[in-house]
Amino acid sequence: MKPYIFLFFFLFVVWCPAAGATSFTVMFYNVENYFDCSDDTTTNDDDFLPDGAKQWSAYRMATKRTNIARVIAAVGEARAPVLVGLCEVENDAVLRQLVNYPPLATLRYRYVHYDSPDVRGIDVALLYQPRLFAVLQHRAIPITLSDGSHSRDVLYVKGVLATTDTLHVMVCHAPSRRGGENSSAWRRAKAMQVVKATVDSLLQGNAKASVLIMGDFNDTPCDSSMCNVLGASLSVTDTVNTSLYNLMDVHDGTYKYKSTWSLFDQFVVSKALLRGNGYVVQHGKAMVYDASFLVQQDATYMGIKPYRTYLGPLYVGGYSDHLPIYLQLQPAH
Repeated sequence: MKPYIFLFFFLFVVWCPAAGATSFTVMFYNVENYFDCSDDTTTNDDDFLPDGAKQWSAYRMATKRTNIARVIAAVGEARAPVLVGLCEVENDAVLRQLVNYPPLATLRYRYVHYDSPDVRGIDVALLYQPRLFAVLQHRAIPITLSDGSHSRDVLYVKGVLATTDTLHVMVCHAPSRRGGENSSAWRRAKAMQVVKATVDSLLQGNAKASVLIMGDFNDTPCDSSMCNVLGASLSVTDTVNTSLYNLMDVHDGTYKYKSTWSLFDQFVVSKALLRGNGYVVQHGKAMVYDASFLVQQDATYMGIKPYRTYLGPLYVGGYSDHLPIYLQLQPAH
């Protein structure tokens, strides 16, 4: 996209009125290592320094910020998303730069973020438009594993959408598959136990609570952590056996390893967001955003793959190794 066309698109998104909107976009995006250029002595961020293995410069950081902003605007089409869940952001500084970047600044995004006990210092965050989503409370939910280590916190945010509907939002980045899928599965199971306990507590207080869970779960919707531990049903018509529903199409993928696509990035919701009286998920499903500028040809394994920032040690200047996901919320009819 040529620069002047890109600027026009951003201005259109920013100026298009949203106060009278009947539907709202929510997105989640694993942005792949959105680091600043400063050394944090409390974390292992050495690779992402100007003299580090990735040769992470101010220019590369600015390119990353521009790319993330472009994706946020593109997913929203005529309106920028009211909520944007992010993972793999380093700190408050990079988030502040993102929301104050001129094309997004007019939207006046604010964000909720906590420093998480991740070894590399990558966290989750939630951007929100305060004129459309009023934050009431928020907290970080710790994940303490049985070996005494800590995974990334889960971010919990409670707010009111469009002055009418209370929404409980959780942003997750589950433990990775490092060391092998099977040998690391217990870590993701533990993380989902904590998420499920939080949801159960919310629904015990109000069985009709609107709960929206989004994240990179490092497991697919069919893996045990999601379908058994979290209990997220793949059938949105199941009204008896579950309180949570996974909105993703299992035939999609958001992350590609060699020749295999995996659907690690997902939305899970409570029953109220499918059959409630407030805002509900349009068509009862979420989608993967696979615009052409986010992918490139895969010369090694055929087909396409995400256009990522790094390919091993090689800087290629793309967007992320994950594709974003999104859904639409609309008033119940």
